[in-house]
Amino acid sequence: MTSFTNMSFLFLLKYIIFEVE
Repeated sequence: MTSFTNMSFLFLLKYIIFEVE
């Protein structure tokens, strides 16, 4: 579960960064 949450968080962060750029 922790692994999945971590991946989701990372994906979200990357998505946000890409959106900001």
